[in-house]
Amino acid sequence: MKNLFKTLIITLFITPMAANAQLSANAGWVSDYFFRGIFQAGSSASAGVDLEAGGLYAGTWAADVGDGLEVDLYAGFGTSVGDLGLSAGFTGYYYTGDFDDTYEEINLGLSYGAFALDYADGTWDGFGEPADYAYTSLSYAAENGFGIVYHSHDGGNAYLEPSYSFDLSGIDAFISLVIGLDDSEEGIVFGIGTSW
Repeated sequence: MKNLFKTLIITLFITPMAANAQLSANAGWVSDYFFRGIFQAGSSASAGVDLEAGGLYAGTWAADVGDGLEVDLYAGFGTSVGDLGLSAGFTGYYYTGDFDDTYEEINLGLSYGAFALDYADGTWDGFGEPADYAYTSLSYAAENGFGIVYHSHDGGNAYLEPSYSFDLSGIDAFISLVIGLDDSEEGIVFGIGTSW
């Protein structure tokens, strides 16, 4: 199912986008790289490129994870119905070193105003022993820069991540606190980034 979804994304979305897509890029750095509440690496730099056309999107993003790079590839479609935002896409997480193995997932998103609900259904290659997984998040992002995310993994781990985003001499910046709700790892993260 995931391979079929990935193929449809590539053939139906990416090819038509090439003619009239808007291109953007981003770069950033974080004091500690946490993803969905889980620690990945310390002092990580990242960069990415995105294409967008009429709700269709595709892009790639890479981050230093100590033992090589994490390279993400993603594509999908987002739209709105009144105040309701809807999205569906595919994301693959690939590694150049032995830090981890491949993850591929279908992503679904629902938003209303400052609130967003996201769900991912994926498969981890598991170094020869594949395993399915699911992830859900509920987030709130206020206009004044404050926000909070609740991360929930199907294995039972849950994290709370309050944050504050602000402008730092023309550069986007944020500080967040990762709180493990089941006595798992915690951390404070400072990050900066820019896009063009």
